[in-house]
Amino acid sequence: MRRLGALLWLALVLLASGYLALRLHDGLGFRTDLLALLPREEQDPVLQRANDAVTKALGRRVLALVGHADRETARKAATTLGDALLATGQVERIGEGIDVDRLKRLGALYFPHRQSLLSDGDRALLTAGKGEEVATRALSQAFGFAGLVDAGLLRTDPFLLLPSFLTNLPFPLSRLTPDEGMLSVTEDGTTWVLVSAVLAGEPFELDLQDRLVGAFDDAVRDMPGVAVKRLGAVFFAHAGSRTAITEASTLGTLSLVGTMLLVGLAFRRPGPLLHNLLALGVGMTVGLSGSLLLFGELHVAALLFGSSLIGVAVDYSLHYSASLFDPLSGSPSDRLRHVLPGIALGLVTTLIGYAALMLAPFPGLRQIAAFSIIGLVGAFLTVVLWLPSLDRARRLTHGALMLRAAAGLWSFWEARRWRGVRLVLVLGCVLAGAVGLARLSADDDVRRLQAVSAELRHEQDEIQRLIGATTAAQFLLVQAADDEAAAAAGGSRRHAGRVEGEGKHRRLPDAGRLRAVRPDAARKPCAGRHGARRSAAGGAARQPRPAAGRSE
Repeated sequence: MRRLGALLWLALVLLASGYLALRLHDGLGFRTDLLALLPREEQDPVLQRANDAVTKALGRRVLALVGHADRETARKAATTLGDALLATGQVERIGEGIDVDRLKRLGALYFPHRQSLLSDGDRALLTAGKGEEVATRALSQAFGFAGLVDAGLLRTDPFLLLPSFLTNLPFPLSRLTPDEGMLSVTEDGTTWVLVSAVLAGEPFELDLQDRLVGAFDDAVRDMPGVAVKRLGAVFFAHAGSRTAITEASTLGTLSLVGTMLLVGLAFRRPGPLLHNLLALGVGMTVGLSGSLLLFGELHVAALLFGSSLIGVAVDYSLHYSASLFDPLSGSPSDRLRHVLPGIALGLVTTLIGYAALMLAPFPGLRQIAAFSIIGLVGAFLTVVLWLPSLDRARRLTHGALMLRAAAGLWSFWEARRWRGVRLVLVLGCVLAGAVGLARLSADDDVRRLQAVSAELRHEQDEIQRLIGATTAAQFLLVQAADDEAAAAAGGSRRHAGRVEGEGKHRRLPDAGRLRAVRPDAARKPCAGRHGARRSAAGGAARQPRPAAGRSE
């Protein structure tokens, strides 16, 4: 019966190894974003959809500022950097400057509503009875030296009120100016040219991070003397994933090496060491493959915490191998029968603890629990089904040096002559614990779980200062009965830009921009627009009328 179980377990391990090898071949993906560790907003699906939309729109954006004292050098370097990013295949599009297609789409969006749109400046002129100034501006735009007005626009909008409205929309990058098809800003003699891109995939995919960040760094190295500042979730995710993977590898390696040294010193022969490595290897393999099968992907935090599985899974094989020191130990099957109740009880109690994590609404904790449960069961089955068949070791005796060291340690806690030293040691430990408890404080800020690169944070602040805008994914979700009520609430001058937090009011940048891009019905724009035509027509009656057939 045990032989059949061993063969079935071998088949399952081979299947798990094959699945893991296939996933490694296709590119094993680990999540690095903190949001993946948090529960989704199931209690408010509208908020979750809004958060997903904002995260997707902003998370895939990549911004870079390329600076040099010579304007042409900065422009050439920006073009080279954009071409390098596009060549990776991980970027959907590159937008170094003004996107003509997006401007056309913006005009097409507002054009059907042109009869209901007025800029704040035109509204103020008409309210003050200065309609002739609107007419004069239209004439100068139509007949001026650099007029860009065609006959079609003049027929539909003779006083060019829609272009005036569009040019007064808030510009998201307030300090950047158009410069021959690119956006740039000059500060302290350095010209900074903007390079923007949109990723083709998720910024938290390790393969995408490696390819794009590698190409970015290579392109920067090939541009000596050119300053480059970068901003984007993909750069922060890459730095965080490298740190997490390095830490997981370091902890796993130290745990494995420490375990090997202790087992080698205790047993003084390779057999028990190989048995322990076999149990650990099988546990890690089936734990990783099973978790990937359940979740499709893992967070690097699950991999990091999963490395602690080594310290737990090794207990089962150690208990079995330690039975070799028993003078009454018999065959491998007898030794397994002797330790099986203890290691089975240990497995059950440990699984109960990890199963409790599965009840938490945190995806990250569930991944850690699943990885640990599957891995521990794998290590336990390896010990029970395989080790008795592989074990050829004979009974062991304790080494004299090891016995003397254990006797000396026991004597320290038992001998009367060390009583004073023991008392001082215990009091010192109590004092150190009291000092530590006094300094202990709780911090539930999830951002503490991920160390942000100080260099990237500095570059982010510099880019936001240079372009005159924030790139934070902070937003307020306004819910109302209809679009008009939502727009009125979102653009309210009384509430826009202010939010209560941490006991005080804080200013949210660009919070009132909704009112500018979508005028509300309360301002009666239609009446204002028709009034604009009448007022402007009164001014135009005293001036030459723009020719409807003029085309530029």
